[in-house]
Parts: sequence; structure tokens; C-alpha cells
Amino acid sequence: MKRKGIVTRAIHEIKAVISDCRVNTTGKIFSGIDLWETAVIPMLLYNSETWQDLMKKTIEELEKLQVTFLRSLFAVGSGCPIPLLYSETGTLRMEFRILEKKLNFLHHLENLKNSALAKEVLKVQTEEGLPGIYSECREFLAHFEIFDLKQYSKVQFKKLVRRKIIELNKSKIIEEVKTKDYKKVKAEKLASDNFELKPYLKSFSVDDARLNFKRISYMTPGIKMNFQSDQQFAKDLWACEGCKNYSNLGKRNTQEHILICCAFEQLRVDKDLSTDKDLVTYFRSVLQLRAKEKC
Repeated sequence: MKRKGIVTRAIHEIKAVISDCRVNTTGKIFSGIDLWETAVIPMLLYNSETWQDLMKKTIEELEKLQVTFLRSLFAVGSGCPIPLLYSETGTLRMEFRILEKKLNFLHHLENLKNSALAKEVLKVQTEEGLPGIYSECREFLAHFEIFDLKQYSKVQFKKLVRRKIIELNKSKIIEEVKTKDYKKVKAEKLASDNFELKPYLKSFSVDDARLNFKRISYMTPGIKMNFQSDQQFAKDLWACEGCKNYSNLGKRNTQEHILICCAFEQLRVDKDLSTDKDLVTYFRSVLQLRAKEKC
């Protein structure tokens, strides 16, 4: 709980740094992720390889902190699908971060000299079936088909474990999407994702990266069908205001409709809407035009 307070302050500091208009430059979103991974996570999970019999509540608290950071990074609310926060940034869930540390620590213990005290303790735990790091990792080692820890060098084992953890992280998130009612994300589409840091997070400015993520997660502001629970939008049957100039009732105001809406035809000229860059430019132009019309 002491670390939780420190991390909460760090999240606000990172958000302040990347949101500063003076540093709205290329790759600043990635800088925020880099600060999280290299400065905050090592502090938060320090010594976590020795944490035994973790309670579900502890994992949930750690996960809430990470989700809070990712939401603040992209400036989105609680309506944003959590699986997309992970898939777009390539972030590991907290339970798998801790598991990875435990597996690497177990490999270290296994390769110590037989005279080392830690190796003797591990041997007793293994032979007697006592609670400890081996009993916690045994199931996952079998799942990963790792039967002899000594056949791998330290570098080889870390690479193998990282690859297996990423696969496990992905499968767990996809399984949750299937069991929960996510309207803005499909398990089939998520299954084809590589769950790695997306290139636009390094090549786009903060504002453009955030808008592109909001487009992907159906959180684009001003698009009525992205916020169906809004009472004001519901009264208007989520109709596109631009289409009303051409008919009595506009089409449903969805992101897909905005891409073909006749009211914004001029904004699509000379743009390749199959690319993220032009899509972001186009959606920003639409939002700006709508803001002017309201004024």
C-alpha cells in the first residue's frame, strides 16, 4: 500500500510530462510507456519473485494501478476496453510480470552451486513438496514444456520465458474478451494482433497518438454511437448532424459512417484512409469542423 501511493503520484507526474504542450512531439507517448517500464514497474514489483501465496485482492490492486496509468496515458475514461490498452502497448498483466520474475529467479537458484544455502533450500522444497517458489512455478513450467532448467543459459531462458509469457498474456486477455460483454472489441480480431507496441506510438505526436488510439478503441470524441448511453445523443437517435443537410433524418453517427459521410467529402480529398496518419488527420478535421458549426 505504501508503494501504491508512490506509484499514483508517479502516474500523475508522467501524465503531466507527456501532456505538456511544449513537448507534444513525436514519440512522447512511447516515452511515457518507457518511464513506466523502466522506473515505476521495477520499484512497484521490487522483490516480487519472493512474494508467496499472493491474494487475488493484491493482484487486482496492482492491475488497477496499471490500468489507471494506461488510461491516463491515452486520456480515456472507464468506457475504454481494457484489452485494447494491453494489445496496443504490448503491456503485460501484473500477474504475468510477477510469474516471469519468479521463473527467472527459479532458473537462477537451480544453477547455483550445490553448496549454496539457497540451492539447498530449493532442493528440500522440491523433494519434500513444500510450499515455495518451485511449487508455484511447477504448473507453468509443465505448461511451457520446460523440464530441465539447466539446459538453458541465462539469456536463452529469459528469452524463452518472455516469449511464453507473452503468449500466455495474450491468450488470457482473449479468453476474457470471449467471456465478458465487450461491445467495442472482438476476440477474433484481437487474436490476429501481435500484442506488441504499435509503431504509431513512436512516430505520432501525443495528440495524434491519443486520437488514433481513441479511433481504434471506438472512443473518438464527437462520434455519437461511441457513447450510446449519452442521453442527449439518444434523444436524437444518434443521427449524424451532417447528413441532416441532405435528408430529414441523418444516418447513424458511427465511425464507419464518418468515413463515407457526404457532409465531409471535401475533407477526404487526397487522403489515403487506409493509413493511420491520414485517418487521424481526417478525423481531426471532422472534429474541428463540427466544433466550428456548434459555435
